[in-house]
Amino acid sequence: MNFSATHIRFQKTTVFFLLIPFGFFPVQSQDYSYRTFKDLTEALQSAIEYSVEDVRILDLSQQNLTVLPKEIGRLKDLQYLNLSYNRLTLLPKEIGQLLNLQELGLQGNSFSPEERERIRKLLPNCEIDFE
Repeated sequence: MNFSATHIRFQKTTVFFLLIPFGFFPVQSQDYSYRTFKDLTEALQSAIEYSVEDVRILDLSQQNLTVLPKEIGRLKDLQYLNLSYNRLTLLPKEIGQLLNLQELGLQGNSFSPEERERIRKLLPNCEIDFE
């Protein structure tokens, strides 16, 4: 089993897809010409196109995001998602397709009490940090 990392540039920061199996394994880095994206939807679609659906950790904190694309729901193996300190006010219903998600960081966003409750219902087995 390989430990692999994929770097995809998004705007001026790097979206880092990290695949972590249990144990210590050789690192296999996948370089797709270190592409730069200005659109998160395009970046996620590209990751899926390159068969990186088995992403386990995705950190999109401090990206000034106002919308999270529905394509996020295609990252079925995602276990940790950090969306902290963006400008999000809601999440797409597809977030509920992330059945393996264990931790979701949402600090520093502006979710209404109703949206917080909706997110909790979509992800009942996930530890969600709004504060």
